[in-house]
Amino acid sequence: MLYRSYVRDMLELYGHEPSVAEHEAAELFALQQRFAMKSIAAEQHDPGAAALYPWAEKDMGELYRSIDIEPVLRTGGLEAVPEKQNWYVGSPADIRLAAAQFTSERLPVLKSYAIIQLLHNYSSCLPAAYAQLNARYMEQLKGAAAPEPMTQQAQERCWELLGEAYGRQYAARYFPEKVGSQVLQYAEDIRAAFRNRLVKADWLGKSTRTKALAKLDAMIVKVGAPREWPAWLDTITVLPPAQGGSFIDAALAIGQQRRTIELDLIGKTFQQGGWGDMLPQTVNAEYDPADNSITFPAGILQLPIYDPAAPAMQNLGGLGMIIAHEITHAFDSSGAHYDAQGRLRNWWTYTDWQAYLKRQQKIIQYYERYRLPDGSQADGKRSVQENIADLGALACLTDLAADDREALQQLYSSYARIWREKLTPAGFQRERLGVHLFGGIRVNAVLSATDGFYEAFPVTPADAMYVSPEDRIRLW
Repeated sequence: MLYRSYVRDMLELYGHEPSVAEHEAAELFALQQRFAMKSIAAEQHDPGAAALYPWAEKDMGELYRSIDIEPVLRTGGLEAVPEKQNWYVGSPADIRLAAAQFTSERLPVLKSYAIIQLLHNYSSCLPAAYAQLNARYMEQLKGAAAPEPMTQQAQERCWELLGEAYGRQYAARYFPEKVGSQVLQYAEDIRAAFRNRLVKADWLGKSTRTKALAKLDAMIVKVGAPREWPAWLDTITVLPPAQGGSFIDAALAIGQQRRTIELDLIGKTFQQGGWGDMLPQTVNAEYDPADNSITFPAGILQLPIYDPAAPAMQNLGGLGMIIAHEITHAFDSSGAHYDAQGRLRNWWTYTDWQAYLKRQQKIIQYYERYRLPDGSQADGKRSVQENIADLGALACLTDLAADDREALQQLYSSYARIWREKLTPAGFQRERLGVHLFGGIRVNAVLSATDGFYEAFPVTPADAMYVSPEDRIRLW
């Protein structure tokens, strides 16, 4: 198997005898299988209970009974947490599973795992043989026709290590102020449309609606790049080879600097509005529930998603869809657990939440009528949060287009264009396990559930995309 062979070859390159490396690879593969078989599925994670599950330090000690946990924490730079504070974990079940592996008999395989993780993560900074082995592995894993040129690999590694430095230059070159102003205006127009939908949601009670509106109004919009850059960008020193420096030394120094900044945050009050981890050159967007903010880096503000000279409806079908999608994430089945200040707090009445779940179940069932390219059924449960965001987003944009047929056509056509994609067989297998459905389903399912689509185009019951009015699901 690919992973097992990669681990064996990497450990052998590291200096382990071939027979030893073969045995270690088999043990590591069995360990990964054990986790895969017992870890809970993505759709089983309960965002309301498990996303921020508190554990006191004494609980950590009881969990890791085979380890003296205090020296481990100190070595990692984590001093004892004050009694009034807690550690927070993502999934208690997964943490318990991991803790159960820390036994004396498993110590050799755990050491091998630590070695392989270091070699894998830093392979591009090590001698060429490590980089080449990792490149071949990633090529096969992704199903790529050919490996990336070494110059491209080196460029990407520098981007990973010095992402903020690249981002500062990228934003200065490709993010004019007028673009930021236009994007912010789009965000405010969409916020107003979503607000109107919350007001008209007759299944929401007054108390829940009031809190939902407050959360929407408090949402922070971040566009382009951070206003302040980390000070270490101008203070860190990287020695060239002529002065005794090396690539791996530079990578470790940069990593240590980042770690120092992260550790310095412990015990400090969380401040909303910080830029976060998304780099300006990133082609992506996000909603951060703990910050109640949406972020659109400069990298996503380009064709085919955005064109500052294009008609408004074309941009709304591209970038506007992404803005509305991220806004709606604040009210999907995960984001809805966080309040206006980003606190994990229940602000729903029992009756309203049950009404929400009833509508969510209809969305799950609706999407399971679709088939993936290989003929298998779409997973409506695993993808439900993304589907809720897509449906809510296009509903808002349709409101902005009003009854203008030409505007609707432009809006929907632009939306369809941004999800065009090509996948290798390996890429298909990898993406089918994600929380997003394939582009074709995302486009067809949402359009078929949108009344405006039938006003924009002559869709009839004889067409494959036709869905009867009573089956056109919506939440917001």
